[in-house]
Amino acid sequence: MSRTRRVLAIVLFLAALGMTPGSAAAVGPAPGFAPASERQVLVLENRARAVADLPAIHSDPGLTRIARWRSADMAARGYFSHAIPPGGATVFDELTRRHYCWRAAGENIGWNNMSGAAASSAIVRQFLASPRHRAIMLGRAWNAIGVGVATAADGRHIWTLVFARTCTSGRS
Repeated sequence: MSRTRRVLAIVLFLAALGMTPGSAAAVGPAPGFAPASERQVLVLENRARAVADLPAIHSDPGLTRIARWRSADMAARGYFSHAIPPGGATVFDELTRRHYCWRAAGENIGWNNMSGAAASSAIVRQFLASPRHRAIMLGRAWNAIGVGVATAADGRHIWTLVFARTCTSGRS
């Protein structure tokens, strides 16, 4: 497929989601994934935090929009990285660009080929089995999370978890 056709396919995909590149439009969960799958990740996250004697964190709509956008962007453009092409921006840059008020933030990305509840449980197990991802999931700084999942053309489910310590004054 030529570069022009690939770019056109991405633009059409994003338009179908109600997005333009870099937009803050709400993105729904991936086909075959009900919001319940994303909520299950929050339940499992808070269960792991409880076992570690950490306070629970809450789902934040702004972080959820960003997490869903990150997963959809990786799925649509066929990359898997914390660096957002083409310039290498990060989720932290995106939080700032969208005027999300945060004091600290972290991001976990992962993928699997499972579906529904099995995929949610598997991604949490994968993150907890990795020392670096586990450290983010059990970070003491966080009070909020956003979870997003999207399905890539090859069938992989791309998961993004965005964690933040939100500003006490809310969003700017």
